[in-house]
This record gives sequence, structure tokens and C-alpha cells, in this order.
Amino acid sequence: MEELVIENMARQFQVPKDSITLDTDVKSDLCGDSLDMLEALMQLESEFEITLPEEEDRGLGDCSIRHYVKVVTELLKQNGVTIS
Repeated sequence: MEELVIENMARQFQVPKDSITLDTDVKSDLCGDSLDMLEALMQLESEFEITLPEEEDRGLGDCSIRHYVKVVTELLKQNGVTIS
């Protein structure tokens, strides 16, 4: 899951995926503004067929890649998707 989220963010922010770690902050490290954040999160929703909570769409709180991996993983589990 980590690799998929990292690949998604690298593609969205047009940076090499090896420059992104779980501790990368989307706002400060990838210089994501609110529109970039929204587009990245919409891409995650589309790719994983999930709906992120509204507070995630607004980019409030934790904006680390680790956080997004956790949120996506939890939502997939809630939807009955087994993650290995």
C-alpha cells in the first residue's frame, strides 16, 4: 500500500518517487497548495475506489504520506478489502 500511495503522489506532484518517504509532508516537502492537495486526494479516491473523509479533502491536520497510507488502508479494510 505504501508503494502505491507514494507512486500516486509522485505522479501527482511530478517528483521522482524515490524522493518521497513515509515522512514526506505533502504541504511543506512537496509544496502542495490546497488545489494540489485536493487533486492528489481525488486521485487516491479514484484509484482505490474509496471516499476520503471531508477533513482529508481540506488538507487539515497531518499531511504526511504515512498518514495517507493509514487512511487509505483503514478505508479499504472497512470496505472489506484484504491488504497484505
